[in-house]
Amino acid sequence: MEQAANARYQIIGVVSDAKYRSLREVIPPTMYQLWLGEAGGSEPFILHVRTRNRPEAIIRPVENALRAIDSRLPFFEIHTLAEEVDASLWAERVLAWLSTAFAIVAAVLAAMGVYATLAYAIAQGKREIGIRMALGAPPVEVARLLAARPLLVATMGVAAGAAAFCPMRPLFRNVLFGVSATNPLAVIGGAALVVLIALVTTLIAVSGAIRVSPASVLREE
Repeated sequence: MEQAANARYQIIGVVSDAKYRSLREVIPPTMYQLWLGEAGGSEPFILHVRTRNRPEAIIRPVENALRAIDSRLPFFEIHTLAEEVDASLWAERVLAWLSTAFAIVAAVLAAMGVYATLAYAIAQGKREIGIRMALGAPPVEVARLLAARPLLVATMGVAAGAAAFCPMRPLFRNVLFGVSATNPLAVIGGAALVVLIALVTTLIAVSGAIRVSPASVLREE
């Protein structure tokens, strides 16, 4: 005759998954045991309190309620959930600030490089520009001619970067939280920023070239 096995534990409820140390950690199998609160026990316990009001506003009332039960209860590390989340994301925040700083430096260097290269190219073709303008070419047409090639190169660079980014997307998932590696706003925004930097630097260099007097250019030659 078969007998029912004596259960050591009785399941009284099931709760949702929870993360404790990091938002990136793998959720382990977890079991919560009943805390009996034996007299004289020194084992600490964690109390979670949910509220619809501001979390900071209920800290003092909860402390008073616990002290009313036992005035000898000590309290350690009283934090709100928002503070716990912020503390767990310190490494990600430092990485984000460093990435932002490096991105700004890279953008400035790229803008300086585009401007210097284009200014040198314009200086080399100063005579051609002067001749075109002396023969009646409108400044807008000259500006379009000078800006076409740099903007084409910038567009090709953005396209090549996007093509290289697609197979490398899994590598970025480990350093992103709350944002997908395929987020269209982030990808399009980054590409648009590169094109905008190239456009602004090109316009600055070209605007200086078309303001030059054709007569002075030809006299120099």
